[in-house]
Amino acid sequence: YNRQFYKSKGFYRITSKKDAKYMHLSEAVFELNNAKKASQFKLTKMRAIKDERESHGLDLGLKPNGIIEFDIINHSTEFDFLREKGLKDYDVNFDENITYMDQEVFVLSFDQKNGVKKAGYKGKVFIDTKTYAIVYLDYGFSPKGIKYHKFGDAAQRALMKILDIHIEMPKSDYKFSYKRIGGRYYLNTVYNDAVLKFQSNRYHYNF
Repeated sequence: YNRQFYKSKGFYRITSKKDAKYMHLSEAVFELNNAKKASQFKLTKMRAIKDERESHGLDLGLKPNGIIEFDIINHSTEFDFLREKGLKDYDVNFDENITYMDQEVFVLSFDQKNGVKKAGYKGKVFIDTKTYAIVYLDYGFSPKGIKYHKFGDAAQRALMKILDIHIEMPKSDYKFSYKRIGGRYYLNTVYNDAVLKFQSNRYHYNF
């Protein structure tokens, strides 16, 4: 991977739906100044529309600058299945060799072990057979541990309790890909498909 400073540009789109009805759409063109310690994100163009009534004023979905956090190369410590310490909670299997983006890759599958009481993950990872670089990652919450998932950090959960807002995330699937340019790999695509459940007796909503 390119661990030196470099600039890249990208396009971002997020949509939120309640049943079959769209509640929110935003698009952006952005620039990334990629650095190992502190990457910088800059919006160059943006447009957004939101149905305040249907969304009850809630802020739905990811922010464009969240893309930085999904670069597994500079944020691998946030993915427990990529850390030696976290791997002990996973079963990892070699599936096959396939051709992906004109290169041969190992396909490994992983899932959290039976009896592990946390919200772990299940997915596949493609690894280049020559460089051992991760070129594609497809994962989401494991059915074995989804019941242990808690939305937000401790401070956010405390605030939600005070406001009587309860949020669950029964599904959050991710797909990342890296593209080889000039002998180095660069973050190419980030995809997230999530389901959120909102409930509040105080504000009379459940969707």
